[in-house]
Amino acid sequence: CVWLAAAEQFQRCLPGYKTGNYLSAWMAKNTAQQLGAGEATLL
Repeated sequence: CVWLAAAEQFQRCLPGYKTGNYLSAWMAKNTAQQLGAGEATLL
């Protein structure tokens, strides 16, 4: 099962900086797991 993380909070806010790329993916993964999905797909 995959959860689609389309909300604004899961967007990469600092795509030009490596450290800005991890928080949104981590938050999406945790939210997906809380909803019972195995993974999240970010838009």
